[in-house]
Order: sequence, then structure tokens, then C-alpha cells
Amino acid sequence: MGKAGSLTIMDPLEEIETEDAHYFPTVGLHSPQEKIRFRFSNFKFDVAQCAQEYYMEERNDILKEEMGNLSLFRVVRAYLINSGFHKTFK
Repeated sequence: MGKAGSLTIMDPLEEIETEDAHYFPTVGLHSPQEKIRFRFSNFKFDVAQCAQEYYMEERNDILKEEMGNLSLFRVVRAYLINSGFHKTFK
């Protein structure tokens, strides 16, 4: 297993210990402006469908939450201050 900031390349012919294991290519990015390009041949995972399902699940979870005005104010305040928008908060 690789550590943060490293690339781990697995041998596709190497046996995996369990037949139920599923491995997906992943990468972690730090900020919204970072970009990366992948080229996969015969990549059958439907990224667009997965993203849509994730978005809908997240959206439904958000809509289920009830939040009072004070809680909402605290969330917005924390976001603005932590993101460096002090003047916007004032």
C-alpha cells in the first residue's frame, strides 16, 4: 500500500487475496483548480453514472436534514471565516 503523495502500481497479473476485492483507480486532489488526466483502455466503469448517483444520494441526504436558523448561521460563519472571507462575513 502506498503512502500519501506516492503512486502505487499493481501488477495486473498478480493474484488478489480475496475474490470479493474490488479495486478502482483513484487520485486525491487538494484544491478545486488542480487537474489530472488519465488514459484507460477498456475502462468499463461508468464515471458519469457514478457521479450522478453520488450527487443524487448526497442531495437527498441534505434535503432530509433539518437545520434551524442559528445552526445555519454557524455553518455559514465557519465556512466564510475558514475560507478567508472575513470581510464578507462582517
